[in-house]
Amino acid sequence: MPEGNRYLRLTIFLLAVLFAACIVIQVYIAGMATFIDGSHWSDHKNFVHIIEPVPLAIFVLSFFGRVRGAVRWIGLTMLVLVMAQYATAHLSEKLPYFAATHPVIALILLWLSVSTVKRSYLIWRRT
Repeated sequence: MPEGNRYLRLTIFLLAVLFAACIVIQVYIAGMATFIDGSHWSDHKNFVHIIEPVPLAIFVLSFFGRVRGAVRWIGLTMLVLVMAQYATAHLSEKLPYFAATHPVIALILLWLSVSTVKRSYLIWRRT
């Protein structure tokens, strides 16, 4: 396997770790907005812009790093779920029951990101 693939696979693993950690931070910020001070909602809204490109990067790098299977498609799924987070946030007045799935999607994103961490670590280590 070319050495470049090894570095790309390491990068995918590190991005997955970063994304999982950022989801925990994002949930914490939402907790601060809920339980401490509502002004933290702006932090919650702004922080997502830091983490939103990560699943796209995982998906794209999976092609260059020749990572097939679950890691690639979970990356794409996480990207779609990040977009769903925007939809749930912006449609809260028109579709409140749909908007209520926002924290559930966050849980799914955390689960998928942890799964990606595990899978991408194994792929990186066996190269």
